[in-house]
Amino acid sequence: MSMTQRRTIIEKTAGYGIGAILCIAGGLILIWTAWKTWGHMQEGVAFLDALMKQASSISLAGYQVNLAFMHYAIIGSAVLVVGCVLLAVKKKRVPIVEEVTVVLECSSCKDQWQEQMTEAQLTAMGYPENRRLTRRKCPSCSKFTRPAIVRLLGTRAARTTKTTDTEK
Repeated sequence: MSMTQRRTIIEKTAGYGIGAILCIAGGLILIWTAWKTWGHMQEGVAFLDALMKQASSISLAGYQVNLAFMHYAIIGSAVLVVGCVLLAVKKKRVPIVEEVTVVLECSSCKDQWQEQMTEAQLTAMGYPENRRLTRRKCPSCSKFTRPAIVRLLGTRAARTTKTTDTEK
């Protein structure tokens, strides 16, 4: 992996499952409506007349409610849109930072120690052309020096604590 690429993990939050269920339900309602409407159109009925045909009659609180295929198409579309919006919104992108262990050498006492740095920091400072870091305190001689990077030991992926939404 090159030093300039950014990797992210997409975490699914609590509403993601509800969004998936709503998408599936809305899609099934629309498929059922299209299938029934197509059956009426095969009988020689025009498309709009087939959509306006009564599909079912429901009794709610003593009132009779007649639902046409058009109502099912509207309900299915609304459920599908709400499900897709929930799927799009209920995700978080968590950036992964590649951490590198570097061996630093004090310019005064030549003592060596290890530090963790990100690949982005190394790229920003101009590594490998520039091998000197900003002032740091040597753990051995306690002097503030500009240590040199002697070698890189390894990389590991680490999650950052800062999370951002998909809008960014």
